[in-house]
Amino acid sequence: MRRVAEGRWALAADVRAAILELCRDRYLTSRELAALLNRKASTIQQNYLARMVREGVLRHRKPDQPNAPDQAYRTVPSWEAP
Repeated sequence: MRRVAEGRWALAADVRAAILELCRDRYLTSRELAALLNRKASTIQQNYLARMVREGVLRHRKPDQPNAPDQAYRTVPSWEAP
């Protein structure tokens, strides 16, 4: 995670791994993730979060409101992942 937050450029796989690690035990919003990873919230949302939710590796805190402004994400435990 440190490598992602400290550098301007990072591999997509490294950013994904960092998001999964940060969201392992708690829900975090795209803004919180962006601050922790030194990235823009819009970039995190568009390039990572939406795809990771579709893939089933992240879950919404409010699944019935996927576009809620305060939406947050948490890693799906490996025993629940597809």
